Amino acid sequence: DNDAGGRFQSVVDLRTHKYKGYAALADRCPDNVFAVRYEDLVAHSAAFLFDVLKLHLPACARPTFVPVLSYAKFGTTNAKRTHVERAPDWSQPDWRTLLDLLDSSL
Repeated sequence: DNDAGGRFQSVVDLRTHKYKGYAALADRCPDNVFAVRYEDLVAHSAAFLFDVLKLHLPACARPTFVPVLSYAKFGTTNAKRTHVERAPDWSQPDWRTLLDLLDSSL
């Protein structure tokens, strides 16, 4: 449900609301928000994120790290549980609808 108590019109509206809330949190409490680029995670693995977090939040760091071997939002996993990236198989009308719904201010 949105702030007005109603339903979001689409998943894009829901995600936009979420991102705007996160951006507002970053503006209000910049010390509580840590940005990590997707490209850095892909290039350096999830362990990169934990190394950076240990550097910035040493009191919260666990002594051991158990890596996630696979995550398949836009991809698949193979028998070795490693991620294989692939482009989503959306149709042109699906992409057009998504682009029409995006909030360009984000």
